[in-house]
Amino acid sequence: MRILIGADTVPTESNSSYFSSGQIDALLGRDLREVMDSADFRLVNLEVPFASEAHPIKKCGPNLIADPLTIYGLKAMGVDCVSMANNHVLDQGLDGYYETVRVLDEACIDHFGAGSNLAEAKVPYRISAGDIKIGFISFAEHEFTIASENTPGANPFNEEDAIRVIHSLKNECDYVVALYHGGIEHYRYPSPQLQHRCRRLVDSGADYVICQHSHCIGCYETYDNSTIVYGQGNFIFDAEELECWQTSLLIELSFTKASTSIKYYPIRKNGPFINLAQDSEGDSIIEAFESRSKEIAGDYRLLEERFIEYSRESLYWTLRSFIPGGNSILFKVLNRITGGKLASKILGERKLLNILNKVECEAHREVLIAGLKDCIGR
Repeated sequence: MRILIGADTVPTESNSSYFSSGQIDALLGRDLREVMDSADFRLVNLEVPFASEAHPIKKCGPNLIADPLTIYGLKAMGVDCVSMANNHVLDQGLDGYYETVRVLDEACIDHFGAGSNLAEAKVPYRISAGDIKIGFISFAEHEFTIASENTPGANPFNEEDAIRVIHSLKNECDYVVALYHGGIEHYRYPSPQLQHRCRRLVDSGADYVICQHSHCIGCYETYDNSTIVYGQGNFIFDAEELECWQTSLLIELSFTKASTSIKYYPIRKNGPFINLAQDSEGDSIIEAFESRSKEIAGDYRLLEERFIEYSRESLYWTLRSFIPGGNSILFKVLNRITGGKLASKILGERKLLNILNKVECEAHREVLIAGLKDCIGR
């Protein structure tokens, strides 16, 4: 059995009409469409609610929305199932969530990874081909669209729950595929925490762990005879012209009763469309992916060193957002003069230690999160 997994999929204003009219050769190109058509099963991450009217929730980041008619594009692509465990599933509130579920059901496209409550969101998805049984489970990191015991949303990642669910799923199925929606956007390596989490999923029985959400191709590792992909890039999502958004991977998993294998198809963004990357361009995409993967396999310290470097740079931008006037031209000029350390100098070591304590200590963090949610009415 051959299964294709595409990452973040969002009809946008630039290609919405092509989705609505099902013009797949325009959206994917003929070569990529042939790859899609040749598979036995196709699954993508649906990173947007289908909503007739906008009802954006309070959140940090964009509130995505797609015309319900764009479902025809997914149907024409042959998409059999979508994962809804992501940070945009509730972007248009409860109305948007329930309309999305209705649109998918009417199109006969299966869905998992989200639900009308936490228990429903946690339910795995299973398919069979002859005597082969394959189980899927999908998780999302905690942002603004997570399900609770009584409210809809995405299946939140909780290590203890994840281990239990995957262990149980592996007892029922020949193979288990875990989709993890998280990691650092536009960063091509796993953080130490992400690597730890993904390895724990493998320890619990996952044969493949595929990380989505980062909007860029990352790297992979073989761990205990399983494959972990740290960043697949988007499938079709025309929102940014950043270099890392221009390429991505479509993943093919092949299963027999006795063995399994993985294959990567390189994709090139072409304006609002995507195409199968050909010849030297396709080779270059795969070679860069393989090179980063060899890096992390050859030096266990590399991940930590790269993460510290990234964190140091990111901190300057993060702290700036909490300082009045932090986005002013004057602040940016002075920040450049100080080597990006102006925000930390203004706050001082004592306040920085206080911030660290509030986010690192479990008790303080729990109080901070609850207080902030109450303050903004969430």
